Amino acid sequence: MKTEEKYTKHYFKRLYLEIGDHYDGFQIIEIKNKKNELVIEYNLTKNRSVDRISKKINVQFEAFLNDLFNINMENWENNYSNKLFTGHEWKLKLYFKPSIVIEKQGSNNFPNNFDELINLIKEYYPDFVADINIRTRLNENDLRKLYCTFHGGFSFFEVSIGNKNIFGNNSKDRRIDIVRIICDRKFVRLKYSNNKELFEGLIKKDYEIEIIEIKTKLNRPVIGQIIVGEYMFKKIYDVQNITKVILYHEGDEALELFCNEKNIKLIKY
Repeated sequence: MKTEEKYTKHYFKRLYLEIGDHYDGFQIIEIKNKKNELVIEYNLTKNRSVDRISKKINVQFEAFLNDLFNINMENWENNYSNKLFTGHEWKLKLYFKPSIVIEKQGSNNFPNNFDELINLIKEYYPDFVADINIRTRLNENDLRKLYCTFHGGFSFFEVSIGNKNIFGNNSKDRRIDIVRIICDRKFVRLKYSNNKELFEGLIKKDYEIEIIEIKTKLNRPVIGQIIVGEYMFKKIYDVQNITKVILYHEGDEALELFCNEKNIKLIKY
C-alpha cells in the first residue's frame, strides 16, 4: 500500500499521542475514525487519577488526513533521545487498516516539525498545551521534578523555618526547598503552607527525614543554606534523624569533596 493510500478514511484508524512527565502527568490525545467520523479523546493521567474528554471533530475527513499526511511523520526517526534526562517524554502511534502501525518516541528531543503536529491537534482541541522545549541544562524546577519522581514518601515544598518565638523577632522567614518524610506512602507532594497540620503530625513520628536544598550549580551559599537549615529545623522540631541533601546539576570537585566529608548527601542530575 502506498503512503498516500493509507491516508484516506478507508484506511486511517487512529492517532495516539502521549506527552508529559511522571511529575505533572501525561496528556494522551487520540483521534479516532469511528464509522467514518472523527472523534477526539483527551486524557490526563496524574497521581493515579484520569480526566477524560471526548468529542466529535467538525471537519472534513479528507482535509484532516491531508494535513496529517503533510507532516510526514513516517519519515521521522524512530527514537529521539537526549543525553540530558529531564523527565519529559513523548510517544506517537499511527494505526492504519489492515494492521499497519507506525511508532515514534522521544525524551527531551523532537523532530524539527513536531510543532506542526501539536498545532494540528490544537485546531481541534485548543486547550491542549505541550512542553516541547528541548533543555540544554536543567533549571531548579526540573531538578525538583526529577527528585520527586524517583523519591517516594511525603515531600513538602517551601517549608518555613523562621520561627520568631525561637530565634527572635529579627529572624527572617527562611525556607527549605523540600522536606521529604520517608515512609511507605508513594509520591505524595504537598505545599507546606497548605498542609502544616499534616506536616507537623508526621514530623512527630519516627520517620527518616531528608531536607533538600536545590541549586543548578553547587556553590558555597547552598552549602551554607543546608547546614543552617538543618540547625534551625532541629531547633524548631526537636528531631535528630535528618539527612542533609543538595540537589544540583553542575558540580565543583572541591565542594563535592567537602560535602562528602561533612555528611552532606549530593544528588546530581
